[in-house]
Amino acid sequence: MVWFTHKPAGWLCGLALGAAALCSQAAGLQISPTGLALPAKQRAGVFTLTNTGAQPLTAQVRVYRWDQDGKGKDVLTPSHAVVASPPMVKLAAGGSQQFRVIRTQSAGAAEEAYRLVVDELPAPDKPQKGLQFVLRYSVPLFLNQTENPETVLQWRAQSTPDGKVLLTAANTGTAHAQLSNIAVENGKNRHSLVGGLAGYVLPGKTWQYSLNTSAAALRQGKLFVTVNGRIIQPEVQFAAR
Repeated sequence: MVWFTHKPAGWLCGLALGAAALCSQAAGLQISPTGLALPAKQRAGVFTLTNTGAQPLTAQVRVYRWDQDGKGKDVLTPSHAVVASPPMVKLAAGGSQQFRVIRTQSAGAAEEAYRLVVDELPAPDKPQKGLQFVLRYSVPLFLNQTENPETVLQWRAQSTPDGKVLLTAANTGTAHAQLSNIAVENGKNRHSLVGGLAGYVLPGKTWQYSLNTSAAALRQGKLFVTVNGRIIQPEVQFAAR
């Protein structure tokens, strides 16, 4: 799953001018696939960048080693263990170009996680009117992926002072877990708590998410989570009050 954001470039106009100025929108930079997992025997993978906009653009590709802290927050560190070739791509309007990600070291036994950060660069010769927005993609890349990766998650829930529930999942397996579409079912009613991507939990790490529901509703109902594309009903251990 890819993350993307709009990133401001250039100077922000004053309030009076900003109200009247037009913000230029980013060209249609797209990336495919939106994530990649390479087995240990595969040295490189291929991505394609496409410009669906009406103006040419330049994109920069950087590679970061991906880790998580004790609360599941992402920690990105520049890495040379994987390189992007070419690291800079110029795309004409409607054009496409492939780039490769290549491992520079021998494959290890454990799964390794990286993120490709793809930035659309502001056009230097484009007139600036107000705030220019450019795109940033953050694409997951996993190395040494086994054919049937084992994902083992331990689930825990506890009440928070604001009446919500803090749900945690500890990954004690050897492969990452992508979590999405969290819902609780009470009787015949299923209430969506998280629609779409809820995050990743890497091996040996713990993911946390604040759910807008009460502990009582979660205890009395059934929790459903999509893990790596498969819907499961996890057993949740509730923390003592």
